[in-house]
Amino acid sequence: MWGAELTMAAPRGFRIALALGAAFVSCFASCSFIEPEVGKFRGSCKGSGGDYERPDGYGPGEPDPRCTPDGDDGACEICEDTHCCGTRFGCYDDGACACADEEFDECLEDIVDPSTEEGAAATAHCWAEFSASGPGAKARVDCQNEFCKAECGVP
Repeated sequence: MWGAELTMAAPRGFRIALALGAAFVSCFASCSFIEPEVGKFRGSCKGSGGDYERPDGYGPGEPDPRCTPDGDDGACEICEDTHCCGTRFGCYDDGACACADEEFDECLEDIVDPSTEEGAAATAHCWAEFSASGPGAKARVDCQNEFCKAECGVP
């Protein structure tokens, strides 16, 4: 017995149970049994394009022809065209930002009476949600806040 190593083997049933337990813990750790933090569901938004699609033949070094106010533009659009064109159309050109802008518009349209205290809080909530939706939206809101606060109704 001198020099002989003593080994104690676990019973076969115990090893199987241990392997199954480890597999369960591994699956529990890697399989999601809770809702993942992935952000808001964006619905069926198609993203960039639509009414504000980038015109054909427009080069990145050239002035954006969409920045020229037209007869259908309201005060906010004219102000943004003049002072915030890059952030406005940068948002429209980005699919995620364009969808967030669509949700923002819907959020504002759902407010029954923005002049009430409840309406003002709902308006501020819409603006905060849009601004927090991504860097393009935040840049757009920051520009509106700096240059077009009254025209665009920034709270």
